[in-house]
Amino acid sequence: MLRKLAKLGITFLLIVPLKAVYADTQDTIPYNPHHLKSYGYLRTGIGGAQGKGQLVDFVLPSSAHKFRMGNEANNYAELSFQYTFQEKDSKKSFQLNYMASNFMPYGTKFTLANSNTAELYVRMNNIVDDVSLWVGRRYYDRRNVEMLDFFWSNVGQNADFGAGVEHIKLRNGKLNIAAFQFSQDRFLADSSYRGKSYTLDARVLDVKISSRLSVNGAVNVAYRAEDPLRKESPIWGASAFAWAKYKVNNMENTLTTAVRSGPLLTPNGYTGVPVASYENNLVNFNLAKARDYSIVNNFVYDDKERHAVQGALVYRKTYYGFENQHINWFSIGARYLYYLSRHVNLALEIGNDYVKDTKTNVAGSLQKITFAPQISWNKGYYSRPVIRPFVTYAHWSNSLMGKVGVSDQNDYFKKRTQGLTYGLQLEVWW
Repeated sequence: MLRKLAKLGITFLLIVPLKAVYADTQDTIPYNPHHLKSYGYLRTGIGGAQGKGQLVDFVLPSSAHKFRMGNEANNYAELSFQYTFQEKDSKKSFQLNYMASNFMPYGTKFTLANSNTAELYVRMNNIVDDVSLWVGRRYYDRRNVEMLDFFWSNVGQNADFGAGVEHIKLRNGKLNIAAFQFSQDRFLADSSYRGKSYTLDARVLDVKISSRLSVNGAVNVAYRAEDPLRKESPIWGASAFAWAKYKVNNMENTLTTAVRSGPLLTPNGYTGVPVASYENNLVNFNLAKARDYSIVNNFVYDDKERHAVQGALVYRKTYYGFENQHINWFSIGARYLYYLSRHVNLALEIGNDYVKDTKTNVAGSLQKITFAPQISWNKGYYSRPVIRPFVTYAHWSNSLMGKVGVSDQNDYFKKRTQGLTYGLQLEVWW
């Protein structure tokens, strides 16, 4: 007992002076109002396919989204820098944000050369209370089902520029408003020009119904300028989103409904640029009448002890704007993690997709299953970095033979209704 007391006394006598010296040092260090930090994302890997083929994506035609794990035949990188200026004892700050991104199909050289400027904008924070202003090009409040990489709300990506005001306090919740301009290359025979479209977004966020339930909503108005090549008049469109988030303990569920029309229809969730009225001189959409309805449910449970699971359900119906021409897309699946230790877990992902496109006369389903023992930085469904060796098996309808996949496929896959891929993937964000 005396020895323990003596050790505690010595420790106290050592620590107190050291803390005092540290405090004095902190007081004498001049305040630096300039801060620079970097953040980003990286996904890369190697792999192959049954029949000595290269790694491919198992994805349905008429859809750009699929269950991701063990099903990404590409490399993707984002590298961002953020400069912040903030005076001492001031809530106000100025930020300059830049992000370069690059998507590289599997088999191409991994490089950040010729990267796309995904973000370049300035932001002024807390100019009045918590209100912030921003101007430039940015990813704007994207809403995602991570397992599908499906951004069900993504109005600003690939805009030429935009501007907005955020965090306007309401009695219950907050209001954000933003506007964007997009450019789109349009071609007809030997003629071409860059068309313009514009989107206005207003959203009310985090309206508390209870300690566990909050609701959110967004409305958009879009305008596509006249198309002189096709002699199309200016077109207006509108959309409305509503989503409810329920969170309790280790579980969170988000249910979304949405309706969109005209220039607010996009070819996939990775862009806010409207779908093209025509492609390869063929009429594709009648934007004056085109519309889209969707229901999305995203469920995540993670006790960070033994189990984690994400479940996703998507139903989307898109009308081309012509009689009896539409796409039905239905997707349901889940990813389960079993924690063996802090750094090792076993992951299993299963998914089923169905598509029916009456315009292209394509209909069928795709089932996919992936097993991956993962080495992760820590426990947690979204914990990164993670290294995952994987094996993926897929089966699709006879009607889709030779049509499944966005990567180049060898003859082996074109002649079959099932396939197997394998590989090693690294995924990290910071």
